Amino acid sequence: MDEGALSSEHIILELIPDGVQVLMDESISDEEIVDLSFMLLERASGRPWYVALRMVGVLRNNWNVLGAEILKRGVDPVQLSLSGLLDITLLQALQAMEESQVTMFLTELEMPPPGVDISEEDMEMSREQFLSLAD
Repeated sequence: MDEGALSSEHIILELIPDGVQVLMDESISDEEIVDLSFMLLERASGRPWYVALRMVGVLRNNWNVLGAEILKRGVDPVQLSLSGLLDITLLQALQAMEESQVTMFLTELEMPPPGVDISEEDMEMSREQFLSLAD
């Protein structure tokens, strides 16, 4: 592993006070570990966890094309933050699809899964976003 890369275990242990003890005595539930993982993914990706997971799926399923396009732009994906990699992935995916598919793709990408509550602020749409739906 790259010396600069951190394992998920290292990250979790750094974020949880007395992390080793917490993991050993099972004082943190599986649900709390999942919630913490989603929080970390949101912070690293700069977007809701479910959007990040879907975008990682798009990247993984289309790596043979998207990866080549990213490299063709002169960008080394290993040097990017997760947020940056997902930004480039989204840009490449949108450029590759027909205009008529963009709105549906973005709607499906950003739709929260059942049972996930989102704030009113996150649900609000700017005037520009609303007008872009008519395109």
